[in-house]
Amino acid sequence: MRALAWIVFVPLQMLWLPISIVGSAVVGIRQLFTSRRLGVSQTAVEIINGRWAMDVFGVANQSAARQLARALPNTSTVALGLALFPLWVARHIAGAPFVYPTTDPQNALAGLNLVPWRTDRIDSLLDDYSEVHQYVILGSGLDTRGYGESASLPGRIWEVDTESNIRFKKSQIIKAGLESDSVTYVPADFSDDSWPDNLRAAGFDENRQTVFLLEGVSLYLTRDQLVRTLTITASLAPAGSVLLMDLYSSDVVAVAQRPLARRLLALTDEEIHFGVDFRHTPLDHIEELLADAGLQRGRVELLAPDRPRGAYFAIVESVFSG
Repeated sequence: MRALAWIVFVPLQMLWLPISIVGSAVVGIRQLFTSRRLGVSQTAVEIINGRWAMDVFGVANQSAARQLARALPNTSTVALGLALFPLWVARHIAGAPFVYPTTDPQNALAGLNLVPWRTDRIDSLLDDYSEVHQYVILGSGLDTRGYGESASLPGRIWEVDTESNIRFKKSQIIKAGLESDSVTYVPADFSDDSWPDNLRAAGFDENRQTVFLLEGVSLYLTRDQLVRTLTITASLAPAGSVLLMDLYSSDVVAVAQRPLARRLLALTDEEIHFGVDFRHTPLDHIEELLADAGLQRGRVELLAPDRPRGAYFAIVESVFSG
């Protein structure tokens, strides 16, 4: 059936290409310019779009993300659906994930599938800590793990982000009709070391084991800021707590630092700073970073580790030893 899917997909994509281009353009324009008008992150939209696709294509249950995406003014799920329609047809002919979205991509498709892969791997790690009932999501963006009937975090959740992002998200969660009784919002700026004070004031208990999630944040910080954030985080909870984070490769970050990419990110006051050299001994580089923050490496997942220029991306677990 996979061969048949390719036979159908190629001519359908060629015929559908003008519609796919229009759909992609509508999504891109809303992501960039509506986000700019609203004063919120544009890159958070890429994550919610990826999770919307995972749910629509039957890759994983992301119903809360799908519900929120429909409500957002800075994306268009109708246009996104039009852009991805040939892939949707091919996926159903194949009877399995096809090209995109997939959580187990080949090297050639790894960059395209970063969001599905990352979401799947982090969710798998979170499942291993289901006995922990206190979660802190740092730089939470449009994350929906604590919302709706499909909420995957069985406990109390603190979402830490900028005031503008939190204000926007709260309004959209209400608009989408999603339940969020377990979520507490905490305004913060990671360049200011006082952000834990806001967390404590919001009822966070430093004596309870906690899962911290730092997803999609590290590349927006300098190395010094990241190490400082990790150091502070490691001081906030007892032994047995865990930090899950993602790291981008330095060559992927270099692409995002090119002039055109920098100008597009600047539309919403975003800037890419930090990546890790994954070309040689990636685990050594990760351990060095964690050691600077007083942390020890646990499990590591690499996206396309045998790629000639090194992995695109890593997910890192660090368990607190106290």
